[in-house]
Amino acid sequence: MMAIIRSGLKCVAFCLAYALVSPLVVLCKLHELINPGFHYNDYGTLLALIPTELGRQLRGAFYLLTLRRAGRSLTVGFGSYFVYPDAEVGHYFDCGAYCVIGKCRIGDHVILASRVSIISGRHQHGSELGQMPMQLQRGIRQLIEIGSNVWIGEGATVAAGVGDDCIIGAGAVVVQPVEAGCVAAGNPARVIRQRRTAITAATD
Repeated sequence: MMAIIRSGLKCVAFCLAYALVSPLVVLCKLHELINPGFHYNDYGTLLALIPTELGRQLRGAFYLLTLRRAGRSLTVGFGSYFVYPDAEVGHYFDCGAYCVIGKCRIGDHVILASRVSIISGRHQHGSELGQMPMQLQRGIRQLIEIGSNVWIGEGATVAAGVGDDCIIGAGAVVVQPVEAGCVAAGNPARVIRQRRTAITAATD
């Protein structure tokens, strides 16, 4: 009985969040039509400041309605936001507080701890030495792909792809792709071991 009540309350809260965030979604879409170079993350940072379950519900509703693709159960913690609307997120995504998520494609069942940064590649800024100021040099935004069933630890920075079933240690800096089924840690991140299935581990 309690489970049914909780499920009903959750549904009501989500519908209310949709209603509350709809004007902001409309404004965001109009802004994008008028000015394709607009700062999408301005809307995200505004919602990022709302605490408690209300904030989580509002952020979840906003990103479900504005990201290129967003699956079921999208949880975005306090202070966290997506930088670009062309990000893609699978089902059951959960990120902690103060995460910054750039141009990426994320699979299902992915968890980010607090203060994780997924940056849009390693070359978003110019590197030429000369007369042109750094602000005027053009960089390249790279799509970062993160597979399914991935855990990324506290304070990690991800600037390269991460395969399925990976664990990225706290404070790691990923600058080279991490293959599926690996545990990687350090700065720069290196593979420290392969993950094993529960059956394999039990028979060792």
